[in-house]
Amino acid sequence: MEGVDMSLSGIRKDNKAERYAWAKKYRNYTLIDWRQWVISDETRSDGDNTLLPHQMEPHVHGYSGGVMLWSGITATGPGYGTTIIDGSIDSSVYVDILETSLLDTLCNRAPSHTSVITNKRWFNEHGFSVDTIMNWPARSPGLNPIEHVWYPLKRRPNAYPTRPTTKEELEQRIIVTEWYKFTEKGCLKYIDSMPARIKAIIKSKGGPTKY
Repeated sequence: MEGVDMSLSGIRKDNKAERYAWAKKYRNYTLIDWRQWVISDETRSDGDNTLLPHQMEPHVHGYSGGVMLWSGITATGPGYGTTIIDGSIDSSVYVDILETSLLDTLCNRAPSHTSVITNKRWFNEHGFSVDTIMNWPARSPGLNPIEHVWYPLKRRPNAYPTRPTTKEELEQRIIVTEWYKFTEKGCLKYIDSMPARIKAIIKSKGGPTKY
């Protein structure tokens, strides 16, 4: 993998180095360690996600429109879920969301997660380890197992006999009806994949992996 122009794979050289260093730092984390985390992120749904498994949407931060969903998975099942209608998840909204978090929170380094207000005000006041939370490699959706939950979640509204006619209706289906159908076993399967993800990053020296 050394000597390869990482721009061809969508991973910049500096990002590759960051991913490699991060993976080595957490290479000794056990399943018990990872099960203490709330694995969180946000995604967007417009109720018309018909991509096949081999197709991937661009992972773009800050895209507005449709319904923005934020939630997390835990070792005991799906965590609190919320949506923001006609907007995006900025730092103020993110602070409001964090009021429901009880364990270490995984942040994917989106701007709303790393702003001054989020860093200095909320995390420090609530006794979280900012170093632990904020050093997650940027632009690394393959490291976040919740990405594998978003796909089936966004597909589920398509199984209804009629499509939602409003964003509020889509929100109702995604959060109230579908999100909490995910089971402890289903969430645990993805959380327990973290050691393998770390190993894959180390093997590729920070480069692309199957995840």
